[in-house]
Amino acid sequence: MKTPFLSRLQQACDIVGAKVEVIPDADNSGRITLPSGRVRYFHRLHWDLNTMGASAIALDKDATSRVLKGLGYTVPTGRSFWYVGRLRETREIGGAYAYARRLGLPVLLKPNDSSGDQHVAVAYTRAQLYAAAREVFALQEGASVTEYERQVNEVVLLALDLRARRRRRTRGAASQLKLV
Repeated sequence: MKTPFLSRLQQACDIVGAKVEVIPDADNSGRITLPSGRVRYFHRLHWDLNTMGASAIALDKDATSRVLKGLGYTVPTGRSFWYVGRLRETREIGGAYAYARRLGLPVLLKPNDSSGDQHVAVAYTRAQLYAAAREVFALQEGASVTEYERQVNEVVLLALDLRARRRRRTRGAASQLKLV
């Protein structure tokens, strides 16, 4: 479905001879190929001025997945679920769990629009998925449910755990310095 925003963008690109590629079902996201061959990205209201559009796409796991898949890269199977009131479809925790069962538990659940390792969980059961989804939805509107690839993700989770341990040590050292 074309939005008024995308229609106007297409008109502007036609005037300058640029090509617009819209990422399907990704909240007004896509890329613009200029006549010079330079590529610029946009995501919602973020435009690729000083790579801002590309950064916005990178923060949205669902949009990133669609862009990378469209460019021929292999991406984990997954989907984003939005808390009540989001654009177009209203997907909720129950829908996320039904999707997780289709993928096969365990699944990886994480916030859709953030980076880093906070609030990332591996859900082996319905209760774990519901608890992790509630935690994510308390912070933001979207959660991403993806297949859990044991060999790759265990290494990633181990690295995240080591980083968290290092942070705790660093925080302790800082408070010890204050005591001295």
